[in-house]
Amino acid sequence: MNWQRRRSIDAKRLKKHNDALALELLRVKEELQTADRHRIGLEVLLDLRGEKIDKLSAQVDQLRRQNQKLDAECEHLVEMVRAAPPANVVLLAPK
Repeated sequence: MNWQRRRSIDAKRLKKHNDALALELLRVKEELQTADRHRIGLEVLLDLRGEKIDKLSAQVDQLRRQNQKLDAECEHLVEMVRAAPPANVVLLAPK
C-alpha cells in the first residue's frame, strides 16, 4: 500500500512539474514571437532607412554635379570679365 501511495505522490509531483514546464514553454514561446515581431519591424525600418539614405545620396550627388557646373560657369564668366576691356575705356573710346 505504501508503494501505491508513493507512486501516486510521484505521479502528482511529475504532473505538477510537467504543467509548470508547459507553462514556462508557452511563456518563452510568446517571448520568442514578440522578439520575432520586433525583429521584423526593425528590418522594415532598416530597409526604409536604407532607401532614404540612397535617395539622399543620389540627391547629394546631383547637387554636387550642379555645383560643379555652376563653378565651371563662374570660372568662364570670370575669364570673360578679365578679357573684357575696362568699362571706362569703352566709354572714352572715340566714336
